[in-house]
Amino acid sequence: MRHWLIGLLLLPLVGWGHPVSLTWANVRINGDQVTVNFKVLLEDLIYFHHPEHDGYYQYNTDQLRSLAELHGKIIEDYFYLTDAEGQRISLTMKAINTNALSGEQIAAMDLMRHSIHYRLTATLPAVSWAQLTFHQAFDQHEIGIPSVTFLTAYSAREQLATDVEVAPGQPFILLPTGNQPPINPSRLTSSYFTITPLGIRHELTLPYKAYVQMTSTPTPAPHNTALSYFANHNPITADDLVLTPELRNYTALQSEDGDLLQPEHLVYLDLYYPTDQPAQQVAITWSDYHWQWRWFKSSILTMDSTYQHTFSRYQPTFFWERTGTVMDMEK
Repeated sequence: MRHWLIGLLLLPLVGWGHPVSLTWANVRINGDQVTVNFKVLLEDLIYFHHPEHDGYYQYNTDQLRSLAELHGKIIEDYFYLTDAEGQRISLTMKAINTNALSGEQIAAMDLMRHSIHYRLTATLPAVSWAQLTFHQAFDQHEIGIPSVTFLTAYSAREQLATDVEVAPGQPFILLPTGNQPPINPSRLTSSYFTITPLGIRHELTLPYKAYVQMTSTPTPAPHNTALSYFANHNPITADDLVLTPELRNYTALQSEDGDLLQPEHLVYLDLYYPTDQPAQQVAITWSDYHWQWRWFKSSILTMDSTYQHTFSRYQPTFFWERTGTVMDMEK
């Protein structure tokens, strides 16, 4: 019974910690030398290699250390560059840092809090280069889930790219003059909750690309679909009663024609969760996170105070009591 209960509690953490495999690549180009520092979450060792746990979802660190070495070979095989002529430039593993694997075991719930670091190098055909294309083909390892690598690149003089998404079938072409920075939905999101005696109002501004991905709706997003999304993924309770949202306003910003929205355009939503009477306790939860929109900051205004909260998978709920006590309820 105890094994079953622990497995039930930890199953979302192990199987569905995030919908894709996430890795980070920091690229430095100095002359004809390329150095790539790769960061891999311990969770990816589970996704890629499926090690056994001890029944209590504890993983042996010696086994994970061996898998980290094996994982380095996957990075060498499936993360590579090509030059302007399409010639492959392979990376060679130089160092693996497994300092995160301390002790005899590590719990499944801690896998996302620690990472393995890899250092790879390559030599370019010449000091001068017209473009470099970065390829990530981890799907060839048949991991069964999508994989995304966030790539940041520097030359000896300047930063060339920041958090660019590289994925199977989605290579990235790096130019010597640098590339435009990508849209960061988390940083561009503006969120304000207002708790009033008559209900809770949520004013949300976010990139149109993130809104479409969240709600899985075409252009423009139907209001009933949007309301269903927020009811399911942004539930608000007042005195333990689940409130039903109303969409009071949907406005496309930075565009004269709402049907011609671009991914970087912003959309504004005004949602209202009415209450029958002034609430003594309010819980605001955000439960939808993916590899592009992993967190966002919000201001929560009451009649006499203003609170700041960063909604993320680690802090999904903001809890307010009329006495003024505030807690972060991790679920």
